[in-house]
Amino acid sequence: MAAHDNLSPQQFYHGTSHEFAPGEHVTPEHELGGSGSGGYTYMTTSPDTARNYGKHKAYARSVLGENVTAHAYAVTPTGHAEPDDTVAAEFGAYRSRGSLRVTGEI
Repeated sequence: MAAHDNLSPQQFYHGTSHEFAPGEHVTPEHELGGSGSGGYTYMTTSPDTARNYGKHKAYARSVLGENVTAHAYAVTPTGHAEPDDTVAAEFGAYRSRGSLRVTGEI
């Protein structure tokens, strides 16, 4: 095995104001408050970015009078994950047309 070989899969995270249990799936309908997101689910390689995004989503919903909590989850994409070039590279942003399987809360 060469030094550059990486046999470990990439770990992804998703931040949201929705509550999920392990094994549930984040779908494009969960994104953007249920209005869809162009058919994508979004994830990041940074747990801190996921936490911050979850806080942002919870705050946005609290302004509307909803009582919600921020959540950040470890997720596994069920389809192909591609870099999301619309977001700055330092955020480690990815998107997928498939759902994201929740493996646990972080």
